[in-house]
Amino acid sequence: YPSTVDDFNRRFPNHAANTIHALATSLRNASGSSWTVQHLEACRAVVQPCHTLPILEPYMPVARNTVDACSAEVADLTSLSSSQISKMSHAELRANGGVFDSFYVALADVSRLPDLTSAANDRPQRDRKPINRPEYDTGQGLSSP
Repeated sequence: YPSTVDDFNRRFPNHAANTIHALATSLRNASGSSWTVQHLEACRAVVQPCHTLPILEPYMPVARNTVDACSAEVADLTSLSSSQISKMSHAELRANGGVFDSFYVALADVSRLPDLTSAANDRPQRDRKPINRPEYDTGQGLSSP
């Protein structure tokens, strides 16, 4: 993703016209898994932590006003830490999660899933019997150059 103004302009040449307010209703209501470049451009998504890009400065007052207008939702979203989410019961998450209670429950369920990489390595190994044929050379005692 672009990390400089020039990269942003090259990657998103229509950024001035493509804003979150200009997205079609069908695009605005799309789930995150079906987002496209249009969404990233319209939402001014920046992946790398950095200071505000100069190209985004004109949008900052509106963004700050929007966040301020949704202070209760922002408070709900930031009220629980990741360790709290993974340790709390569903009932506790629903009681403390505010408007994000269902999100926190789903997030907790995912955080409690077993680590798939370690589970794959924990499979039992099959017993391997040495080959018992007189003509078979195991290679023991040989070294590579």
